[in-house]
Amino acid sequence: TCLAAACYCCCSAPFPFPSQPVPRSPTLFSWRMAEAVHAQLEAAAPELDDLLRRGIFDRAEIRAIVRKRKGFEYALRRRQTQKSDFLRYIEYELNVEALRKKRKEVKRLSRKNTKSEFSIVRRIHFIFHRALQKFKGDIRLWLQYFAFCEETGADKAMGRALATALQFHPLNEGLWIRAAKWEFENNSNITAARVLMQRALRINDKSTTLWLEYFRLEMLYLEKITKRRELFGLTNDPDQVAAAAEPDEGDADSDAEDESNDDESEEEDHYDINSDDEELFGRPSANVEVPQLPEEQGKEEFKGDRFLKGDILVAIVRAAQATCSTDVQFLLEFVKVCRLFRSTKTIRDSVYALLPEGEAATAAVARRPFDDKAADDVLSGDADRRREFETVVSRFRTALKQHPTVSMWDQYFEFFTDALNSLTQFSALADHLLNQLTKECERAHKAGLASLYCFTTWYKAAVALQQPSEQRTEICEQCVKANATSVAWLLYFDHAETQNSLGELDSEAVCKLFERALQSVPLLEKLAICNRQILFSLASQNPSVIKSSFETAIALRSRDFSIDVDDILVRYLHWTAMWGGAAQACALGQHHMKTQRTLPKEYYLSLARIALTLDVPDRKFIRHVMEQALLHFSTETDMWMEYMQIERSWNDGTRTADLYWRAIKALPDSAEFVAQYGVV
Repeated sequence: TCLAAACYCCCSAPFPFPSQPVPRSPTLFSWRMAEAVHAQLEAAAPELDDLLRRGIFDRAEIRAIVRKRKGFEYALRRRQTQKSDFLRYIEYELNVEALRKKRKEVKRLSRKNTKSEFSIVRRIHFIFHRALQKFKGDIRLWLQYFAFCEETGADKAMGRALATALQFHPLNEGLWIRAAKWEFENNSNITAARVLMQRALRINDKSTTLWLEYFRLEMLYLEKITKRRELFGLTNDPDQVAAAAEPDEGDADSDAEDESNDDESEEEDHYDINSDDEELFGRPSANVEVPQLPEEQGKEEFKGDRFLKGDILVAIVRAAQATCSTDVQFLLEFVKVCRLFRSTKTIRDSVYALLPEGEAATAAVARRPFDDKAADDVLSGDADRRREFETVVSRFRTALKQHPTVSMWDQYFEFFTDALNSLTQFSALADHLLNQLTKECERAHKAGLASLYCFTTWYKAAVALQQPSEQRTEICEQCVKANATSVAWLLYFDHAETQNSLGELDSEAVCKLFERALQSVPLLEKLAICNRQILFSLASQNPSVIKSSFETAIALRSRDFSIDVDDILVRYLHWTAMWGGAAQACALGQHHMKTQRTLPKEYYLSLARIALTLDVPDRKFIRHVMEQALLHFSTETDMWMEYMQIERSWNDGTRTADLYWRAIKALPDSAEFVAQYGVV
């Protein structure tokens, strides 16, 4: 009897729940808003009375809950409601529900279903519904609601939410996949999952992700059926299944059809399978021919060999190839999905047969024995793996005769790389492959078809075989002659620095290599060479060489202003302060402010801090640096804060106050600046 009055009361005692502050309600509300809010509070009176009667919350806490809910309800009914208002309300209710469960467990209350047992969860569902009605386009909010439904086991609400979300977002691939996954894994409803994926493909027929996920769904179902038949001792051999399924009488088909109709009538589905896509989503379906699947055949799929053979899966691949893409890499993604399951050789054979002619398809077929070995899960010894690799090498040599191109050679070398990465426990076979790889790289180089990847692989093989340094140097020389790029020269620098560390090459020779590289590479790639040169010169600890390296890099901006040398400028300033002192660094900074069109924010801040370390800081110079910084970064809060802290350290209140008002006018978000200044 007291709860109805408590709904209109306010309690000044603080509530101990951890929650973000609730926005204060306005002082005047329209009578309709107040009536709606109080109607919501009165509807919750029975559950609050039950919580009070069972001793889970006391009277003060009940009043605090009412006051909190009242504030949230008013926030949700203002004209410009934000999503954060709903999320804070939901967070608060989740905390209340967690506290209720904890106190119920501590007090060892009975598990009987009372009014308060599920009322808070229903309230959270109701808040989510209100939020989703207002923010229908927020995918993250939909996903949060899906997670809440799964956590609370609300299967019916989950099904309705997924259907509604798909109506508003029919082009979102992730929602379709989430819905099909939920139907297949949670409800064990393959029919509904298939229908969802087929509708998704009719609307998003060019989506490679949806085609792959549809294929994966059918693979999962085939695996499930295969394991079930093995559990019952049934054969999975398609030929034996077909022989056992031969009809003896003419009415066998009609019997199968009757059984199919009976099963379909008993099956419960969350979605209307026969409804039209235009009726559901307000748009016509794309003209996509999705293959007929076993949901229209009843139990015929278990009586014939087509399903166990994987003809349905092959039909999906054909439909994807005809509708979406004929790219070889796209079709090979289906093969990768097949390799995740056992006994899929027949399906893989069919997919490989669909590959269009070309270099990529030829390379994929050539390396298939190596790729399928791991998928078949067959343990083999060193001799077997060697024969397997020899087979792939023979196929690639035949393919190179048909397609003598750089890309085919690169795919050949990529096979060697993958094979070597899989041979961590076969050292003898690894040495054999490395020697064969070096020979093939020499062949490609002599044929004039060696790419940068070829030389990189060749050099790594030479290092692994511990070949003499002269041979590795020759590989690098041939690489930079054939590929005048920064990547090729960086490979050469790796080798040169290794020689320098071993005493086989002096620093002067390495510096000449950097000069050669800067002369040969294009302008936009010179910055990578300069960065590597700076790192090498810093390791040599030669001030003149280091200074020359920094100046060379900074000079690139004068030739092309798009080259970003901001980081190099800051590093140059710090190095000068460390080796030459603060005074020399200030002189360098003054020179850069005159010669450089723009300087980064970190440069100005570093220069001002370095100038403050002088025995007698030059206040005029420091203020000049900060004023120059504000010309370019007047909208940066930290720049104003740094300037004001410098003036405050000099006890100059007049300048500090002047900077404060200048910052208020210049900053777009002065509230953040005021908050930071208040903390200081």
